[in-house]
Amino acid sequence: MIFSSQIRAARGLLQISQVELAKKSGISLSTIKALENDDEAIKKSSLGIIEKIKNSLEKDNIRFISKRTNDENIEIGVKVITKLW
Repeated sequence: MIFSSQIRAARGLLQISQVELAKKSGISLSTIKALENDDEAIKKSSLGIIEKIKNSLEKDNIRFISKRTNDENIEIGVKVITKLW
């Protein structure tokens, strides 16, 4: 599962707009906006939509991080994978 904040952070790292993400992923702009605004929208969305967004960002070397901690919390983040040379 990915979170709204991760989608926003990934776009920020790539310096792309919601419009650009919508085009890259084939998902409507209104859906991108809704998903970035509310984790509940992600929970209610189909797995196919989330996978399209995730896959389109991962093609640009974005990696989503989700790790459960010992105290029942989840650490989440986003990183970019780049080549050194």
